[in-house]
Amino acid sequence: MNRFESIKLSQELLTYYLTRFNYQRDVIDRWFRFYLIIIGTPIPIIVALIPNHFDIYNNDYVHIIISLFFIIGLIFFIMNIKQRINSVRFENIRMKILEDNILLKLKLKLKSFPRSEYGADFCVSLIYMVVNSFWFSLEISIVFHKYGKTYENSLFLFIYILIFIVQYYLRYHLLKKSKTSL
Repeated sequence: MNRFESIKLSQELLTYYLTRFNYQRDVIDRWFRFYLIIIGTPIPIIVALIPNHFDIYNNDYVHIIISLFFIIGLIFFIMNIKQRINSVRFENIRMKILEDNILLKLKLKLKSFPRSEYGADFCVSLIYMVVNSFWFSLEISIVFHKYGKTYENSLFLFIYILIFIVQYYLRYHLLKKSKTSL
């Protein structure tokens, strides 16, 4: 195999890996859209129903549904982090090695830019954290209101911030454990 054939084969492999990488990112983005539809859509519905006809505090099904939304949201959040880790690993292991091999054969040197810690992946995780924190805080506020506690607004805010911080720490811990910066 001469040099030209080797470079051509490397380019074809790079195209193949790039296509696989793009498919992987498309799947991640599709799951995020599913998350927004399943978990985010009921928020305006609940906001519209609370002041009017619906007694949210005395309905046991509401507790189950809100808890289910939080659990499903947390599963989506963890799944998103794991998918992002796999995506970055794939990019770093397969594509970077192949790209370096092509550049070495072509005797070129390109400057690479580090991945931003607060880029688009962080913003997607931020949306997960905000919505999941809302569902959990709403459930806790409803439970406290049901049992006659009067400090539900400050409790809602405290629980919201606490759950947000826990999810942020979970994201940070999983990414640090995998030695991946997203």
